Amino acid sequence: MGLGKTVQAIAAAELLARHLGVQRVLVVCPTSLKHQWQREIERFAGRQAQVLQGLRPARQGQWREDAFCKITNYESLVRDADLVDAWAPELLIVDEAQRVKNWNTIAARVIKRIAAPAACPYVIVLTGTPLENRLEELISIVQLVDQHRLGPTWQLLQNHLQVDEAGRVVGYRDLGQIGATLAPVLLRRRKAEVLAQLPERVDKTLFVPLTPEQRVHHDENGLVVTRIVSRWRKTGYLSDVDQRRLQCALQNMRMTCNSTWLLDHETDHGHKADELLTPPWSTWICPGTRRCWSSALAVSTAWGSAMACRSSTSLPRAASKRACSRCWRSRSRCLPVCWMAATVRCSCKARGCRSSCRA
Repeated sequence: MGLGKTVQAIAAAELLARHLGVQRVLVVCPTSLKHQWQREIERFAGRQAQVLQGLRPARQGQWREDAFCKITNYESLVRDADLVDAWAPELLIVDEAQRVKNWNTIAARVIKRIAAPAACPYVIVLTGTPLENRLEELISIVQLVDQHRLGPTWQLLQNHLQVDEAGRVVGYRDLGQIGATLAPVLLRRRKAEVLAQLPERVDKTLFVPLTPEQRVHHDENGLVVTRIVSRWRKTGYLSDVDQRRLQCALQNMRMTCNSTWLLDHETDHGHKADELLTPPWSTWICPGTRRCWSSALAVSTAWGSAMACRSSTSLPRAASKRACSRCWRSRSRCLPVCWMAATVRCSCKARGCRSSCRA
């Protein structure tokens, strides 16, 4: 991650489009990365990129639309293999290619058929982990680019595997030969090579308080942990049952810090997701009164303290519309954590106030 694989692939696609006339680019990536690919293609190449989504009838119409680049995920690609053949991509970009490291999966077979030289003249494969567990995984990924680059699989394994008397793999040998063989088709970037091009890492710790509902779940599991650890320290022995209970309780405490929904699947109390979605320059509302307002000028000396305002004007109309009338009437009784007019749910299912803000 962070080594520039995506922007390099976009640059290669742009060069192929300008100098070799490539007009149809297909990007295959995990579902969570489809819109990221769309944004970066439009940002760095200035070309139209279409994300394929929805049910089969909707995707059929999307495949017929005109676009320089179409972006799909592995699961949809398997179901839309016939549509891909009809569209006939000229450049195939496979992101997170370790998803097809097992040559015997349906997705690997479909992608290899699409990447065949007779079907698609240009193929770019992106992966941060080309080799995870077995040498066969590397063979499967390289075959997307050049099916004959590494030669017969049995011969490659015979030349580079070290096995014991029982035939179990215990190591590898002469891996430098594989690197020399892949050099013409492999562009490898190490983290040490790009650190000088990256800005310094900045770590910021933001403390987010638990809501009362989160505190209940957190303390209940904390008591379980306390009892098990106390018994462990006294006896010097931790049974398998206590070990599993300890792990479950610690995991529940971690999940509670995110949201109570992860435990009960009914309530959704928690501020962590709201803090991630709310930019630091957003408008803040102080918890004491409806007319107390400041635009990113409110400050707090501690999470539990009140907020000091630099202005005292009326509440803007936009924020007033998003606010919950029940919560605004009881704003003076709310906890100090209810200070932001963000578009989140509250106890009465309205938009505009925190879930811990109750009438």
